[in-house]
Amino acid sequence: QANDLDTIICSHVNYVNSIHDRCLLNKKAQFVKEAIMKTLRLTITFYNTWMKGVEHFSWYEGRQIEKEFSRCSHFLISCLNTHVKRGSFPHLETLAFSLMSLSKSQKIFP
Repeated sequence: QANDLDTIICSHVNYVNSIHDRCLLNKKAQFVKEAIMKTLRLTITFYNTWMKGVEHFSWYEGRQIEKEFSRCSHFLISCLNTHVKRGSFPHLETLAFSLMSLSKSQKIFP
């Protein structure tokens, strides 16, 4: 409970800073944000490629997307696990776990 305006302002600044950090908007988290965005872009690229239809699908392109997705997800798993263990990004623990599960699955394009 705040007793004066300065305490309220300080609490508000701390709250806004924590939201800023959790949204990966600070400089320290920029590389994690970029890796997540790249992974999402690869997912959309794969979807668009697949939706062209089987007769237009390039297995070479599929392998390239899978290879890049695997590389990005391994990087993210490593980074997120390190940060989650330190308590930096507890809200991203589920993402790290999901990516770990995906990385253990079979390749689609051998």
